[in-house]
Amino acid sequence: MELHTEINLWSEDTTQPYSPNSSSLSEEEIRRCRIYYCSVRVVLGGLLFVFGIIGNMLTILVMRAVPRRSATIRALLFLAAADIFVIVQYGVMAVSVPLLGLLKMPSRTAQLALLRYAMPTGQIVNLISVFITVIVTWQRYISVCLPHKTHYLGSSFMVNSQVLFITVGSILFHLPMYFQDEYISIDGSANLVKRAFAKRASYSIFYSVVLVHLIRYFLPITLLIYMAYGLLKELGKSKPMIRIVDSSRQRAKLELTVSLIVVVIVFIICHSFAPSRQVLMLIYEPYSQAIQCGGTLFYFGPLDLISILINSSSNFLIFVVCAKGFRKRLIILCCKRKIANPNPTLDVDPENTHQGHKMETFNGDGSMV
Repeated sequence: MELHTEINLWSEDTTQPYSPNSSSLSEEEIRRCRIYYCSVRVVLGGLLFVFGIIGNMLTILVMRAVPRRSATIRALLFLAAADIFVIVQYGVMAVSVPLLGLLKMPSRTAQLALLRYAMPTGQIVNLISVFITVIVTWQRYISVCLPHKTHYLGSSFMVNSQVLFITVGSILFHLPMYFQDEYISIDGSANLVKRAFAKRASYSIFYSVVLVHLIRYFLPITLLIYMAYGLLKELGKSKPMIRIVDSSRQRAKLELTVSLIVVVIVFIICHSFAPSRQVLMLIYEPYSQAIQCGGTLFYFGPLDLISILINSSSNFLIFVVCAKGFRKRLIILCCKRKIANPNPTLDVDPENTHQGHKMETFNGDGSMV
């Protein structure tokens, strides 16, 4: 489980983090630890929470305003919605326990509840977000690299079916995690211990380590790297042609492709913390002491949750920076301005049109192509 290692990070009645050598730490060192931990988990986590919720809601509003949405835009809508759930779930986990510590309120019960119920739920919504990112990139890969297959691989029905499949699959995949722990009382203090089935090698090794990391990290990251490489190759080929043609429609396609490549890069960076954490758990044993104040990995400890918040909060900023059409639609939405053509027609790419299916991207004139 993701948070078992943080159970003893904060005491129940103080904001001072525990350390295996806490008696050797000065008050100044403990104060710095407290400031860092609360700055990362409460301040940065809270800012990411607010920015992520607002950014993803604006993304949904901007894309819902498109009169005719392609499979890619539909997948981006699903991604923004999934990221909102990820931010809510992980934002609560990142902020709640340190905040209770600052308020000098008992936090152990909250930590145990997070471990048993909130963490599996967070992993479910995070896995859904992960594979919707794969779906979004796949739709763009089809449009750019496999345009002849767009009519049956790039349909909205296909996107809806894929999202439904990964949602149900993610719930079923994480279902055992809700039952792997149970509460027991040790010396009057509540604790979580693994049930008998969770201690078996088939579960603790094959499921919790091999299968979880294969499904959650290595498979999606491998797919994203492969598709991003293909998009980069096509991007290099199309840039000279765009300079010659100087078409706003072609530039819009370029902007969307660049945006999704940046999304993939940020995704890979942010999701590298969790596998790195697993490696560090093998090197620094016990890991729960290494991440405490004065420990070797204290400054690394809070970054696992924060990296997920960064990933789910960053897509809006990426679209604002990389897609001119998205920026224009956002300004229109926020400023309530009317454009000359309030319901712009869609520019259609002949290569990506089959049986009435239209592929859209963020167009420079505020429409979608």
